[in-house]
Amino acid sequence: ILMVTDSQEAPLEKVIQRRIIKEVLPQRKISQAPIQRKGKFKIGVNTAGAEEWMKIRGIGRVLSKRIIKFREALGGFCTIEQVGQTYGLADSVFQGFKGYLFLDQPCNRININQMDWQQLVRHPYIDSRQANAILRWIENRGPIEDLEMLKRMEIFDSASRQQLLPCLKIKD
Repeated sequence: ILMVTDSQEAPLEKVIQRRIIKEVLPQRKISQAPIQRKGKFKIGVNTAGAEEWMKIRGIGRVLSKRIIKFREALGGFCTIEQVGQTYGLADSVFQGFKGYLFLDQPCNRININQMDWQQLVRHPYIDSRQANAILRWIENRGPIEDLEMLKRMEIFDSASRQQLLPCLKIKD
């Protein structure tokens, strides 16, 4: 039994609260897996509107708009995994609902040989430095004819190149 005076009570209470926060709360397992809100459903990632995205627990108005905006910037999702790259979408949330997603329409792959600088930099996976390098390459050496040429340009690291490849069309 611990005897505490009135003057010691407040500081001791803060110590106990800190200990609970540090030691007890992290041990609690809180399920973060999103669960569908109503019935069984599938979401076509390239045609779903905000209302459809909001059927998923963890996706509200703001996040549904971000998903749609990201989809539009990409020219459509080429893979389901691209949905998970939406800004602000926690991976734990995405992993919980990706089984409800399907590719309902093909994405609009970009032909980098036919794009100007503004079109290139609008793409989420291409920055201004990379756009400049692509345009210089095309101007000096001609069109990019295959994905190996893109690799030789050395402007994309391996992970960035893998991210970009599903979005590209080299020839018409």
